[in-house]
Amino acid sequence: MMKVFVSFLLALGVSCSAFVPETDFEQFQTGNWQRSRVRSKNYLPPQKEDVTFVETSGGDLGAIHFRSDGMIQIPLLINRFFGDEEERKVQLEIGALPENTYLYMPAWDVDFYGGAGYCAPERDKVYFNDCELGLLHGNHNSWHMNLFSVPTKTINFPSAPGEVARNQIDVAVDTANSGPDYWCTAIDWVALIIPAPRPLLLIHGWMSSGHTWKKMQKRIRGMYGVPTCVINVGPHDSISENASRIGQTLAGGLKETWGVEEFNILAHSKGGLDARWYTNRTSNPQFSGDIHRVMQIATPNAGSRMASYLFDSSSLPWHEQMILCEVENWIGLATDGAYCLTPEYSVHMDRFCPPEDAAVPVQVVAGRVPDKHLNIFGVDIFPVAKRAYWHNDEAGIPMFWGDGVVSVASAHAKVSPQASSPLHGKGFDHLGIIAKRALDTVRQYRREITEQKRSKYSVARDYGRDTYRSGKAVRSQDDDPPPLEEEIEEEFPGWEPVQQGGAGILTTGLQKQHEFFIRAPQVLQFTFIGMQPGVRIVVQAPDGKSYDSANPQSGIKFAEIPEEDEEEVPMRSLLAGMASLELTTSKAGVCTVTISAGQLPKKTAYQVWLNEEKNAFALKCWLEKFTVPIGQEFKIFCRGKFQEENLDATRLSADLQVKFIGGGGVEAIATGGFRDDGLAPDETAGDGIFTAGYVCPKRGDFHFTACATLLTPSGAPVQGRAYAVGLGSSSTAVVLGCTKIEPVDLNGNGMYDELQVTCQIEINHPGKYFLRGRLRDENQRIITVVTSGILELNAGKQEVTLHFSGEEIFAKGVDGPYLISELQLFEWNEDNGVPTPFEEMREKVPTEPYSRFAFEHDPVLLTGEGVDFGIDNDGDGVFDLLHVELDLLLAHGLRGDYQWSGTLFDENQQTVAVAHARGVLEEAQDGVAAATLVFDFPGEEIAAAHRSGVYHIGGISLWGGVLPHAVFLPVEYSTAYYATRSFVKNLQVVEVTKDIRLEYGNWRVNPDDGSLLTTVTMSNISGKAGNPLELVFWLVLPKSEHARLARIDGKTPEGKEYLDVTAEVEKALQQTGNRDQRFDTGETVQFEVAVLSRDRSIPDPQLFSFWADPPITQSPAAGGHVDDLEVLRAVERWHQNKLSDQELLDIIEKWQKTDETEGK
Repeated sequence: MMKVFVSFLLALGVSCSAFVPETDFEQFQTGNWQRSRVRSKNYLPPQKEDVTFVETSGGDLGAIHFRSDGMIQIPLLINRFFGDEEERKVQLEIGALPENTYLYMPAWDVDFYGGAGYCAPERDKVYFNDCELGLLHGNHNSWHMNLFSVPTKTINFPSAPGEVARNQIDVAVDTANSGPDYWCTAIDWVALIIPAPRPLLLIHGWMSSGHTWKKMQKRIRGMYGVPTCVINVGPHDSISENASRIGQTLAGGLKETWGVEEFNILAHSKGGLDARWYTNRTSNPQFSGDIHRVMQIATPNAGSRMASYLFDSSSLPWHEQMILCEVENWIGLATDGAYCLTPEYSVHMDRFCPPEDAAVPVQVVAGRVPDKHLNIFGVDIFPVAKRAYWHNDEAGIPMFWGDGVVSVASAHAKVSPQASSPLHGKGFDHLGIIAKRALDTVRQYRREITEQKRSKYSVARDYGRDTYRSGKAVRSQDDDPPPLEEEIEEEFPGWEPVQQGGAGILTTGLQKQHEFFIRAPQVLQFTFIGMQPGVRIVVQAPDGKSYDSANPQSGIKFAEIPEEDEEEVPMRSLLAGMASLELTTSKAGVCTVTISAGQLPKKTAYQVWLNEEKNAFALKCWLEKFTVPIGQEFKIFCRGKFQEENLDATRLSADLQVKFIGGGGVEAIATGGFRDDGLAPDETAGDGIFTAGYVCPKRGDFHFTACATLLTPSGAPVQGRAYAVGLGSSSTAVVLGCTKIEPVDLNGNGMYDELQVTCQIEINHPGKYFLRGRLRDENQRIITVVTSGILELNAGKQEVTLHFSGEEIFAKGVDGPYLISELQLFEWNEDNGVPTPFEEMREKVPTEPYSRFAFEHDPVLLTGEGVDFGIDNDGDGVFDLLHVELDLLLAHGLRGDYQWSGTLFDENQQTVAVAHARGVLEEAQDGVAAATLVFDFPGEEIAAAHRSGVYHIGGISLWGGVLPHAVFLPVEYSTAYYATRSFVKNLQVVEVTKDIRLEYGNWRVNPDDGSLLTTVTMSNISGKAGNPLELVFWLVLPKSEHARLARIDGKTPEGKEYLDVTAEVEKALQQTGNRDQRFDTGETVQFEVAVLSRDRSIPDPQLFSFWADPPITQSPAAGGHVDDLEVLRAVERWHQNKLSDQELLDIIEKWQKTDETEGK
């Protein structure tokens, strides 16, 4: 037996030497060694992101598989939370989650065009969670990038933060053949890209909590399905403390739990300032980029004067100010948080949190409420609004509009207002804008909330423009150059109208009285803050009439917050103690307010505010220097005026009160007096500028209040307040200049990774500092902002280097010279996270005229520009190829002979065709593309896909030349509209009139040519033997005097004139939601045609449809046919003990019979 077998093998070897078809048998012969071998990597996998899920090992990755090895099985894990099932459903419905996502798979040795008629070409089917995606494409003995569209509804997502969902990718190898193994393949890695909205972090405001977001969360969930997460920041803490808390929350596990790299922030009121601080390169030099965008609602970006009045305790006697920390209802007012909301602090904040250094876009929506609707919980807050920003909704400028607490002008300052801002109407007050009107408010951010984060692996790059994207945000506020300094001539500080008020601390049985001077008959509006149960208010008007809160009919109104709303109301403790009174007619004279306490459980503090129609007095207060080192003197100035008359010492006297704002809260630390007598610190006697001095005792924030008594011409006293803020530092520091500007190539690729700028600085006290600098173009537009990072420095002169990113310079698309500008040192205060700014270097230092192409960028870059057209090679009127040319930028030194491939997708991201090409590519010249990638997509593949429409080019790979590995090129290029019929040869013409119902209606005259327009209703009753109709629809009307077509597009083979209505049918199908361009049985569409008809009827219309269904190629090795190659493979399996002797003999017997039947 063995002799016979050996003789057979020798004979077989001779007979097979004449013909060995090109299959993967050579790889098969290498056995298990080849199966377990990991092929050399030709395509680098993308980096893992929160929208890019990559597997480079595990399962069957890297191992070669034949059909006999079973399916290639690859697990794919998703660890990001995209929302729960209901939220994802909403995202899909509105398009926030795409209907289809992309799966990238480099595959080895896919002989898609192999077989040479000897066996079927390689057909490897890909499945995702048992959903068939399509076939692998490729070429013999090479890697090819495959790109598949995955229906999002088939993906397994985590159901909650912290969970991981498992997905399964399977590849069935060589499915078109049966029997012996012909083809093999391997998958190097897989990557699933799921563009999706970023989750929302919700940040509440001052004297508030995360409960205030309940209504807004419900609206966001129902409208957009984007998951939200509430961060509870300190309700009374400073901006810097809350910004630090945001960073700690993100770094403390939130990002890891959610599987997210970037969040968006939606913030109310002061929460918007906390978010601005956290995302600013100067105030937070350690910002890591984990926030993509900040969306503010009613944020006081220029401060709120209401906060100044609430924070101000200067009207209290000094001994009472010393015990305010013991008064519970004042604790929330005299805090760092309230101080940070004042207009004075807003100016202060601009120095170390400058808007132009924002690392992300910051947008705002403000509220604007008509005067008559400024009512919250039964209390008229119009007096509050008028006191805060002179509310007048009928005025023509935004500075008088507002939500009762924050003016529109303040909200819109320093950030980018939404086009719809302010939201005008009832309910858009400071509280209602996120509660009762939450639905209207959140609609203003629809685009931003639902914006998909795109993978860096597939993101479109708009080359050479200011809007260039490379996975990073571009700030709209950078686009316009800043105004020149000489244009900013606004007086600072501005005059503050004197608002009369009073304050006090009450205990059981105590009574306090306040007098207010009314200089003319007018409407008076009183607001009372801190009115606890047991406190009585009595107001005696100048005419002697009395108003007593003990009388419900007195007109004094107290706030009433529904119990069910208490938890969700911002500033509820403040609002709960509010009361109001309006005196519509009041004479001139003295108005007395008496506040008395009955039985009180504890001390309580209160404030009384008076709003007058006419404020004759005004004050201003300012500092000589904003930053003063320890041991040196703050010099504080104030001035007063009556109407337009400046007041001298005969009619103005003022005291200075100083508060320190530090880690321990607000501390009243000093008093003093202002003088205008020429004695130090005052310089000139009698000039109306009053001066006070205060020696800085420590590092931190100082709040200065000028407490003035102003006299009317008749000698009546009026009390007024004006404010200023300053910063104490432990050092003096200065930037002396730039000593070196040098571009540096760090990775040796011939492009500059950084523009390094070395600066000389001088400081007189050791400590922690950082240097900030801006790079501008010649038009003063910011290119990038960098800081040195926090450095531990010694006293004296030394050098610090700034590193401007080469990628960011290139991304702006602007050539040099550039300007090194606004160099400034900051001292870092670890106690409160507030940087202390020193004087900015005003000189702008120019660089050399560098080309942007000298800086780091992708060495191979598609510009997104190109052309496309169909090619008819044989003149039969049908396109044989879809020809696409895309411009390519190739870096210096990369000229060479390359190969490339690309995939044609339809509008639903379904694969239509694949093209391969090669050629010599030239390097770019002065940033102008000199190379073109040419793709000729086969017309037969386009025809077989049955997809008309606009195509998209994707999945583009480039390899060879001098590149060390294949490059995947992200681009979004769309072709013109192409109809599938343009690529179909040998169409079968079928009249389907009997299978279609045509109805006509809605007749009307076409004014252009006098024809009649009619709406055609076309229904597919039975189609092509019950199957869909496709490709072409021709409408034929018998030509007669009764009716004829207004337009003729051609003639049928029988010579009948027809109107081509294919485009109309395809458009109508898309409108019904059917995007596969096939007219299914039972479907109905409507479209318009123009006809010439006498009686508005169409007799005996005909409809023709065309299609091309190529037969499936059968494998010659199927059935009982056994060829030489199959016998060789059987021998291999016999050697591996996978076949018994009898099974091998059976195969040999079939092989012999095959030879006999074929006459061999």
